Amino acid sequence: MGVALIPPFLIQRELSERRLVVAHSNVYRSETRGYYLMIPQRKLEASGLAVFRDWLKEEARAWREGQRRSG
Repeated sequence: MGVALIPPFLIQRELSERRLVVAHSNVYRSETRGYYLMIPQRKLEASGLAVFRDWLKEEARAWREGQRRSG
């Protein structure tokens, strides 16, 4: 089980075959083309979410650092 941040047009076949489902129907459009992790206030201290949040932030930081070195 997992969650992916991906444009639906890339997984149309999987969606139509119901091998994947949209986890949440709300769409957030950003002019900055950024990604956002949204966590309900009541869940901010949940240990599993904190581990995931910290991992995601570290992965993004490492990717940005790699982009700076290669670009």
